[in-house]
Amino acid sequence: MKKNLFILISVFCVTTILAQTNYITLQTGNNVINFTDLQAAVDSALSGDTIFLNGGTKTIGNVIIDKELHLVGVGHYPDYSVASGGKTDLSGDIKLLTGSSNSSINGIEFDNFSIGTTQLDDSIQNLIIENCKISQLFLGVNGIATSSSSNITISKNVINVLLGSYAQNVMIKNNIIYGNSNINIGYFNGNAIFSNNIFSRTSGSYFLANIYNCTFENNVILLSTSATFIFYGLVSNNFFNNNLSTISEPYNGISGYGTGVNNINNVSLSDITISGNYPFGYSYDYHLKQSCIGIGYGTDGTDVGIYGSSDPYTDGALPSIPHFESATIGSSTNANGELLINISVSAQP
Repeated sequence: MKKNLFILISVFCVTTILAQTNYITLQTGNNVINFTDLQAAVDSALSGDTIFLNGGTKTIGNVIIDKELHLVGVGHYPDYSVASGGKTDLSGDIKLLTGSSNSSINGIEFDNFSIGTTQLDDSIQNLIIENCKISQLFLGVNGIATSSSSNITISKNVINVLLGSYAQNVMIKNNIIYGNSNINIGYFNGNAIFSNNIFSRTSGSYFLANIYNCTFENNVILLSTSATFIFYGLVSNNFFNNNLSTISEPYNGISGYGTGVNNINNVSLSDITISGNYPFGYSYDYHLKQSCIGIGYGTDGTDVGIYGSSDPYTDGALPSIPHFESATIGSSTNANGELLINISVSAQP
């Protein structure tokens, strides 16, 4: 354990020191190899390896992964990643293909994620995506075509569009899903649980399309007075329990969409979060006010929203690895030929 921790800290020290070079670091066994191209690192990796991405913006194009890999960045909150060279921001798309089961992606901002290039290579199991910021997250080729993927956990992310491709056994928990897209969430047909999320939109309709036999519980729905919660397509037999909303009857307004118990509606935004607003902002504080009716109101006895459950949202969306709080690196060596480096590291829970 101590040896593994030492290796992990050493890898991150190296990536921090070389942050200006925009390195991508592959850890394969006890060996560390630096790359400047993510696809090259993926191609060189063995199944089960970890790829660390330091801070900064990297143009990656289309990255194809067909083996079990674990991608780890420094996080996407700007104020929490300064010492690591800024947030890990990938400009481009990531596609996981059949063969990449048991993979994970943690602490990265990127444009688009999808599973498969066609329905012939879109079957993976046991995927974890957490602490990321993603514009479009598709659990299949295009989010709509049926995928055979299953056992997927999407946790503590900031997402604009989430389309499920009818993947099975999907847990969507403690995320902020926001924006003004045509469809915000769609294409889930059972065995999907939406728990302790924030659904947020500034104006227009927050669209949920083709969702049935799913459970929505302990969520907070933050919509402006000009926004509405709209279901369309095949939406039926869903369960809405212990959700808190700023608007009136967002889920039970039309017969057949589902049933609900213990939902609280028409709550003023100013009575819910400390400073959370819609649709999303890094400066907002989404912790519930101590006077909020959602405190301890979840089905598990914890708070509704992203800071409830046994695995709440992490401030700064930091990966659960050593995190650099500060880093000072000398510009030149001293008289003894030594380069002075002072790095402060804290561990995540």
